[in-house]
Amino acid sequence: MLKSMTGYGRGVKEMDGAKVTVEIRSVNHRFFEASIKASKSILYLEDEIKQRLKSVLSRGRIDVYITIEGDFEQGNELEARFDLMDQYIKSLQIAKGRYNLVGDISIQDVTRLSSLFVVHEREEWSNFETIILESLEQAMVELVDMRRREGESIHRDFSGRLYSLGELLMDLESRREVAVEETRESIRSRLADYVKEVVQDEARLLQEVALLAEKGDIAEEITRMFSHLEQFKTLMDVNEPVGRRLDFIIQEMHREVNTIGSKANDVKIGEWTIQLKSIVEKLKEQTQNVE
Repeated sequence: MLKSMTGYGRGVKEMDGAKVTVEIRSVNHRFFEASIKASKSILYLEDEIKQRLKSVLSRGRIDVYITIEGDFEQGNELEARFDLMDQYIKSLQIAKGRYNLVGDISIQDVTRLSSLFVVHEREEWSNFETIILESLEQAMVELVDMRRREGESIHRDFSGRLYSLGELLMDLESRREVAVEETRESIRSRLADYVKEVVQDEARLLQEVALLAEKGDIAEEITRMFSHLEQFKTLMDVNEPVGRRLDFIIQEMHREVNTIGSKANDVKIGEWTIQLKSIVEKLKEQTQNVE
């Protein structure tokens, strides 16, 4: 079943006065690309988060937003390493006297020395990590469900357009004999013109006949278009990502339709070819959003 690459999911969990919210947004992209936006204290979970996303998503640009509200971090303890601080200040005072330096040591100078302070996280942090990942899973479920529902909508759109495409191909097939007959008439007319004169270059005459005959026959292109149509329908119901394969088939359809338009001299076939191009272009637009 088709899945879209566009979706949104949200997960919320609470623990010990803290609230964790995980939001996931996904849009079209040729490959899988994930970006995690969260506070530095939980960025160590980035690889774990990306692996979980990859387990259910194969393509798309994925943005994950993690916000933490509440007083969870109030339970952390700050320890000042005074022994080390004494050494820093004593060394600075010695340097001041030895090198005739001016100025006093300020509180700002001390706080810039990050090694003088240590934050001890509360023991429940591992439990809190579980809450974050549970919120992520909840958001992922919503995201995948939305991508699935959007995929169903794309499936319906594809089905309607493919039906119209098949109808046009059958019209082309029924009209092909008429087009071939028109080509024969054109050949007869050209031959009549040649016969009026003395034909000195028989090879050129035969080449002209062959070119005209080939130009009007679109049987091979129609056959290949029917084949592409059936392949497209089959892939629509495969339970795996098929976006890239559908895109390839669309490219082949474009090539065949362009060839039909360049070969056919028939006015009606020309009109149908324009309609074919329009349908194939719409299919291409929708395919860009298929996972």
